[in-house]
Amino acid sequence: MPLYKTLPPPSERMGMLWALSGVRDIAVIDYGPEGTLAYFYHSLAHLGTSLKNRMYTLGTKEDEIIFGNSNRLFSAIEGIADRFKPEAIFVSQAPVSEIIGDDLESLCKSAEKKSGIAVVLLPNCGLKIGAEKGIRYVLNLLTQMFAVESMEKDNTLRCNLLGSCCDEYGFYQDAEEISRMMESYFQMSVNCVFPSDCSVENIRSMSRADINLVLREEALDSAILLEERFGIPYVCGRPYGPADIKRWANEIGEFIKRSPSGSLDEELNSAWVEIKELSFLRGKRAYICGSAETAKGLTNLLKGLDMEAECHINTEDRDIATFSSDISDYDYVLADEFTIDKFQKQSSVNSIRIANPVKKIDGPRLGYCGIHGLIALVNMLKKQ
Repeated sequence: MPLYKTLPPPSERMGMLWALSGVRDIAVIDYGPEGTLAYFYHSLAHLGTSLKNRMYTLGTKEDEIIFGNSNRLFSAIEGIADRFKPEAIFVSQAPVSEIIGDDLESLCKSAEKKSGIAVVLLPNCGLKIGAEKGIRYVLNLLTQMFAVESMEKDNTLRCNLLGSCCDEYGFYQDAEEISRMMESYFQMSVNCVFPSDCSVENIRSMSRADINLVLREEALDSAILLEERFGIPYVCGRPYGPADIKRWANEIGEFIKRSPSGSLDEELNSAWVEIKELSFLRGKRAYICGSAETAKGLTNLLKGLDMEAECHINTEDRDIATFSSDISDYDYVLADEFTIDKFQKQSSVNSIRIANPVKKIDGPRLGYCGIHGLIALVNMLKKQ
């Protein structure tokens, strides 16, 4: 096992649990030591969210590991199904459960047959790094399981937000801002915020949407599946900065055959009044490090302000930030707290937090996409 200087990168299994945590009406059983789920609960608090369904841990006993016995798991599935009647039960395997060697897939099938409720065994990823892979797997799985039947549409315009997940900094605020913009520009309501704040019924009703907004790459497979099943078009990416917001809104308008309302230009004009006060940033150098959509979007935004912006994307094998030049050469750093600390130990650089992880549980966070996100970022740059 490698030694990490800050925090170990989250595993595929953690990504699956994060993606499931926002889906109501389901239950999750973690089959493994109690500590693994305790770490997951702790991570939710640091990510600025809370559990929206029922999650249980069975723990593991020494005799179960030595002799193999999964009767407690079968009984737990029966008890949860009988008492709470969730739409589905997902069984997560901790790495130690693989040592036991029980046929958990057959056990889950037997429990499903007896309870009449879908029981899904999540793959055992061991200690493989890559939360994004786990998130992608769960999004695809939930779409395949529940978004099956075509539902009748009415005269109300609807959209689905695909890929809003708690692992990203300010995920809730970004979803709120995109929902606001869709209502303001197109009089369109949000049908499902998937998977960070939705019910199983919301997922089933995704076929009622007129368009899907893909907020991150991991949700692209789900969007493609929904297009194949129901003919729903999709638009990828989150809008950062005036030019990107305009392009994004016009692309949506082309698909739904409706031009954005005048409020789009009004809001952009108001934003430009604020942006013009940032002329002092011209030629300044910024280091940006975060999730793919955020880092790329903010890099393009700062380049549009005539700054020199260097983009680094958090990846599964990244432990600590790398730099193309000396730390003291940067004027601004937009990153997670650990990267910011590394800068500030060697330089008096201006900093803005845009990514996880964070060191401590804090209050409401800022999202940086859309008009309100743009204004928030502009105001923070002014204060530096």
